[in-house]
Order: sequence, then C-alpha cells, then structure tokens
Amino acid sequence: MITIMKKISALFFLLVFFMFGCASKMPDVTPTTDTNKIPISKISTDYLNAVNVTNSTIEEIDYNKIAQFDSTLPIRDFTYISQNIDSILSVYYNMKPIKNTPLEKGNVIQFNLEIFDKSDNVIHKNTEMKMLFGYGYLGDELEESLLNTIPSKPLTFDFNDKLFQMYGLENAEYVKMNINGIYNYTEMEDTEDFLSQEGYSSFKDFYDYLFKLKVSEHDFEKFSELRSSFLKYAFDCCKFNIPYEDLRDYSRKVIDEHRKAAETLNMTLDDYYSDVLVVDQNSFFLMCAESAEAEIKEGLLIGALAQFNQTEIAEDEFTEFCNKNNVNTSDSVLVCEARYFFLKRAVIEQYVGSY
Repeated sequence: MITIMKKISALFFLLVFFMFGCASKMPDVTPTTDTNKIPISKISTDYLNAVNVTNSTIEEIDYNKIAQFDSTLPIRDFTYISQNIDSILSVYYNMKPIKNTPLEKGNVIQFNLEIFDKSDNVIHKNTEMKMLFGYGYLGDELEESLLNTIPSKPLTFDFNDKLFQMYGLENAEYVKMNINGIYNYTEMEDTEDFLSQEGYSSFKDFYDYLFKLKVSEHDFEKFSELRSSFLKYAFDCCKFNIPYEDLRDYSRKVIDEHRKAAETLNMTLDDYYSDVLVVDQNSFFLMCAESAEAEIKEGLLIGALAQFNQTEIAEDEFTEFCNKNNVNTSDSVLVCEARYFFLKRAVIEQYVGSY
C-alpha cells in the first residue's frame, strides 16, 4: 500500500513542482487595457503551435483588473491534515488514550488551538487536531515547557517561528492551547516488518514522511483551487478569438488523451467515459470541447501576462528538471511543453503567490 502511495506521492510532488516554486515579485508597472493586437510570449506561441493552435488570439485584456485579483491563500487546516495522517497511522498502530500521566516524548497530543493578534482578536483556530509531541513540531521551547507535565487547563504561549512556518499569519502574537487528549501509538503485529521494508527507522520517521506529504497535499489542493479561481477571473478580463479549426484540433487532442487513459485501463473509450467519468457520449464530447477551449485560453493568457510582465523561466532550473526527469531534449514538442509549464508556474506565482 505504502509503496504505491510513494509512487503516487512522487507524481504528486512533480505536479507541485510545476505549480509551486520561488515566488516572484510583481513588476512595478501600471497595468492598462490594451485593445490593439495583444503580444504574447514566444514560449506560449511555440507551445500553442506545437499542439496545432495557430490562429487563436486575445483581442482585449484588462491587465489592471487582473492585477486586482484577491490572491489570499487559505490558512492551513491542521485539523484536516492531522485527520488524514491518522487515517494512515490507524492501519499500522493501535491508538491508546493515556490519562493522568505526564507528557512524554513520542506521545501524540490532541488539542484545540486559538491564535490571537496584538489586539487580542482570534484570527485563526483549530479544534481536535493531533500532533506528535517532543520533536519540535510546535516549537522546541513550547514543547520543552510541557514535557513531564499533566496539562489540565488552557495554556498561553508566544507565537513562535515553528508556528509561523505552519500557519503564515504575519500578524499573529500569541496562542492559547487546550490539550484534551494524550495518546500512545503502539505497533501492530506486522508494523515492524512494514517499517523496515519501506525504509522507515521508527514511528517518528514514518510520521515525518506522512506529515510532509499531507501538508504538501493540502497546499496543492488549496493552491489548485485558487489557481482555478484566478484563471476563471482572468478569462473574464479578456476577449478571445478562437477559430473553429483550433478548437476542433485541440478537442481531438483532449479526446486522444482520454483514449490513451482508457487503454492503460484496458477499456474502450465508450466504457471509459461511461464507467470512469460517468457521463454519456454527448456530455463527454462537450466536456472535451470545454476543456480544449479553457486550455487554449490559458495558453494565450499566460503568454500575454508573461510578455506584459517580462516574465522569464530560470534556465538552470529548466535544465536541471530535464536532466532529472530524463526529458528527451531532442523532442521539440516535449521541450515546448516543458518550457510552457515552467512559464505558467512563474506567471501564476506572480498573481497568486504560494505557501
């Protein structure tokens, strides 16, 4: 199970790489609306040409309105994250509640957390979240002060660097914590063999892996939602011209991608959209056309914003990615696609940011 999960998480982190990275600062320019021919980055043009989109254009774009997009990322939900961690741990560990016993390194604590600003306003809260205790997840000083104690009342602490890494929250001043459960996680019969086979030296090592994975999955999910909102918002700030031929050709590409997905499952395309996508034939082809239209718009938009902001990809990062992932640099189409994805990542970060 975990071996498969590792393979999936490797693919997941590859997707994260395309969507996250070093945040870029927005250029100090005054956005305007340009109703003449809208120039777009050559990287986008090459990519669109490579997928047979040759005549589509942006006729109008309101750069100023696009720059006003609310790019506030949601605060991380560590209740949700800890529940996802627990759902995996429960397969390999028995969770035994401990009462009237001092906190020890390696216990898991369940607690409610309220975060306050300087004016004593609650700016964020988590309830019933769980976390491994004694290894600095909440900050070394905070955890050391609780070690060998039996917490029985709400506790108040300064907002430390570790909590800032978890939540962001520039205006946070202090936290109130109410520990309402302490647990000891003991291995099930086959857990020791599993840890050894998968390369984990201890419960803490396994927990570290799950914590990083589930935080990254949370960030990816929330960033994807914000990215989709940004693109939809930006599309509404543009006027596109997408000829029938371009839409037809790209729709065929989308359909072919679904056909390849069906083949990997040893299914016909009809069975694939009926049983996997759970749509009828008309809905499937409409979905493909809508997807094609959105992707063409996205290519044009990314190219226009990149050209306007003079956004460039980091060649050293691009070369490193190609080498690491064995990208065939002699395949011009693959290189166009990789360069475009790098450009898209950089452009979206300028408007949306990252965790």
